[in-house]
Amino acid sequence: MKNLTRKIFMAAALLLCLFLIPCESVYSQGLPAQPKVSVKQAGLENSLAILFTGDLHSCVDKYPKLATFIKQEKLFFEKKGFTVIVVDAGDIAMGSVFSAVTNTEASEYRALGLMGYDAYVFGNHDFDIGLKSLGFTFYNANIHGRNINPVTKEPINFPVNVTANLGKTNDNTFENARSYIGEKSYIIMNRNGVKIGIFGLLGKGAFNVCNERENMTLLDPIKTAKTIVQTLKTLGVDYIICLSHSGTLLKDKSEDGILAKECPDIDVIISGHDHEAIFRPWQVGNVVIGAAGSNGAFLGEVGISNGDNSLKERENHLVFYGLRSIPSDTKPDPALKMLLDSVELKVIGKFNNQFGISPSGVVTRQKMPLDGKPDKFGDFPLGEAIARSYFYAAAHDAPSDIDTLKMFSVVPAGVIRKGLSVGNIKYSDAFDILPLGLDPEGKLGYPIVECWITGKELKDLCEVNASIAGKMPDAYMTFYGLTYTYNPAALPFFRVKKVYLHGKAVQPNELYHVVTGYYTAMCLDVINKNSHGLLKIIPKDQNGTSIRQINDMLLKRSINEREKVGCVNEWYAFAEYMRKTGSQPKIASQAGIVEYNAAVRLAYAGYIILFIIAIFFIIRGIIWLAKGARRNKNADE
Repeated sequence: MKNLTRKIFMAAALLLCLFLIPCESVYSQGLPAQPKVSVKQAGLENSLAILFTGDLHSCVDKYPKLATFIKQEKLFFEKKGFTVIVVDAGDIAMGSVFSAVTNTEASEYRALGLMGYDAYVFGNHDFDIGLKSLGFTFYNANIHGRNINPVTKEPINFPVNVTANLGKTNDNTFENARSYIGEKSYIIMNRNGVKIGIFGLLGKGAFNVCNERENMTLLDPIKTAKTIVQTLKTLGVDYIICLSHSGTLLKDKSEDGILAKECPDIDVIISGHDHEAIFRPWQVGNVVIGAAGSNGAFLGEVGISNGDNSLKERENHLVFYGLRSIPSDTKPDPALKMLLDSVELKVIGKFNNQFGISPSGVVTRQKMPLDGKPDKFGDFPLGEAIARSYFYAAAHDAPSDIDTLKMFSVVPAGVIRKGLSVGNIKYSDAFDILPLGLDPEGKLGYPIVECWITGKELKDLCEVNASIAGKMPDAYMTFYGLTYTYNPAALPFFRVKKVYLHGKAVQPNELYHVVTGYYTAMCLDVINKNSHGLLKIIPKDQNGTSIRQINDMLLKRSINEREKVGCVNEWYAFAEYMRKTGSQPKIASQAGIVEYNAAVRLAYAGYIILFIIAIFFIIRGIIWLAKGARRNKNADE
């Protein structure tokens, strides 16, 4: 009887776990890198191992150890009989202090060559420095000895850019550079008798947030992929690999999820853009989708085998998949270490020339860590600290006709790339938190902008949090000076009820002063499109006239004794704010307050009732199992 009771309790516990615990996603961010799966030994002569990264974002300081690790892993798989390629899914630039010298030193592009990458694709942030500067990047990589390995003295074999759906741009310098570096729609690599077709895509979502999108054209990713896949099949390749800077965040509804369904003859999609780390292989039919996170945290590894090499029945088999952290005891590669040392000196010079500071200069001492993303409740102390710094920059030395009681600041989570650690905070730390872009004068970091919108548009802006941010975490906005009430049970885009600015109710037809970042303002049309016209926000000047060019929205202030009146760079405003206010508190007030009306209470009551019903049936099932076991026992006796 004791064993029977134990079994009943185990069954109950199992049922409760199945009901209460959500299924683990392949996208789980908190999981450690899986240990390498043991490689099958039979029939690997035509098998392919892909080493991959994505969204490296100028992590030049990690390149020396990453280079060594790539070489070690490549040698390991080659000894096992695999043909090996090394690829990247885009956004090699922008994201650290080292992006300060991307256009002059081309350190990211040169590093890919030194590390042995075969191919890569453009990401949206690769265009942050502008088309012309990006064009010069490729030229600068090939002059003054930068195209020579500093250790072996041999020429660097640069990887091929395979962005197939990037159409013609309006910049001649960039167009000439594309020809100069030999950009291709696809490449076919023949290694060890294995033919590998590789092509790349820049996703629509990524393109829509490109700094230079008005000067660029994008071909439809799916149509482009189908055309190239058919071409590669006709040319008799053994494997088709797609490097897609599109993303997997929305899973089956993501651009890469849809690509896999529409193009089932692709063998592997290496995904980038949304910084997702896929720790377990995601397969859509026979298509394997992998992503290695961001900032060089992991090296992705996927192995596939197509058996008899027949293109008539592409039943490729996944041999292994995993994301691997670089071991701490990995020795740095000498060539990449020399690259890092030289670039560090250039960065110091750039900060000094543009801002009169050293990147290692201390601005404050932080007493507690602030995470780089909002928590599950939407609290975001770092986001609020940055929003306060924007507000402070706009209010400081402001013209007399600026009413700060009608002004607020806003920062979306996606522009914040790093948290704030405990200890001495340097100027370089502030830059690493807000590292994107250049201002119109070429200074480091996007500038702060200001504009005016109506109270009705302000309500629409709050709908981004109430209706969109749940599915797009990077769109979550932290406000300073603004609060709103919303009904989560209402239809999307109709959830926000009331908006308050500094405690006073917002009036629909009045103008209110918005202070935000350049990149955020650039993405306003994305909000308009993603809401299917239900939300519409048009930036205006102080008199209510529509502003068409973002450069007409630049905030012009002097935020300290060293600076003349001019553009205020986002990261620099935050650094100066910390210098003046000290350690930032780990507190944040939620802008959105749930309005607990009858509909909300009814929805929550429904959830509780469903939970009680489920528990009731679980208990009934346990009782039924117990009675059945007892009857069987009596029958046996």
